[in-house]
Amino acid sequence: MANANNMMVHPRIGVIGGRGQVAQLMVKRLEAVYQEVFLYTMDDFSDHLFEQPLDTIDLFVVCVDGFQSEKIVSTLQRNASRAKILDVSPAYRESPEWVYGLTHANAGLIYGAKLVANPGCFATAALILLQPLLDASIISYDQDLLISAIGGYTTGGHKLISKHESNDSGEPLVEIYNFGSEHRHISEIRRVTGLTGQLIITPIIGPHARGTHVHMIVPNTDRSLYDIFNTRYQRSNDIEVYLGKKTYRPDEMAFNQGARVFINQGQSYNVVTCQMDNLFKGAVSQAMDNIKLMLAKKEL
Repeated sequence: MANANNMMVHPRIGVIGGRGQVAQLMVKRLEAVYQEVFLYTMDDFSDHLFEQPLDTIDLFVVCVDGFQSEKIVSTLQRNASRAKILDVSPAYRESPEWVYGLTHANAGLIYGAKLVANPGCFATAALILLQPLLDASIISYDQDLLISAIGGYTTGGHKLISKHESNDSGEPLVEIYNFGSEHRHISEIRRVTGLTGQLIITPIIGPHARGTHVHMIVPNTDRSLYDIFNTRYQRSNDIEVYLGKKTYRPDEMAFNQGARVFINQGQSYNVVTCQMDNLFKGAVSQAMDNIKLMLAKKEL
């Protein structure tokens, strides 16, 4: 992480979004750390009326649904060209002009960067599992992989939240998310890892609001998977590695800032699991780490 002495003294941060859960959580977290945080709504950009002029902001956090951020970013680049931009939507995760904001893997690139794309929640959990396995040659880049996942309904944005919270049946809803189409996080996982084999992600949306669990079956190996993961993350301040856990509550990581990796090593195959809060580690906490790095001043 960046040295506090290299940070901007009192950066002005603008959050664009307003009504979404991620935007609201971002504002709360930012106001606890930074003195000057300004909220902009989509209406502000439609009317081009800004109480705080855009060109006075040091860093913008774009928290809008889907690909609306492309129009927002275009406006920012025209009217606030010196500002840094962190985009939380999927719009720029595959763009070569944007740094992929996975802090435990790309901290050096994020440090002082002007344009950073915050990773998706399922992608973050999957990459926490994939990268140590690829680096240790436990799995190969051309291997076909199936990743299963269980996520809270807040992983799907406003429409999915409304569907679950307006459910009057009294029965909890469990559904296969986006069945029949390629999961949108697959392409960003390929970009980061270089995987060339078939990659399938099958997310199940549960009746809980928050909490993501991603599972992978790993071939048998004589090497200790625990040692591989523990060596990789032992210096991390927010990723913990444990041996064995087969039963858990789907929401047990809700409001937790970090991630947990569980290793279940069997006789014929192994299962590795990453658990985290999709709104914290999968969005807001990751964004806060990115902001800290982006605001750092590069030493000459």
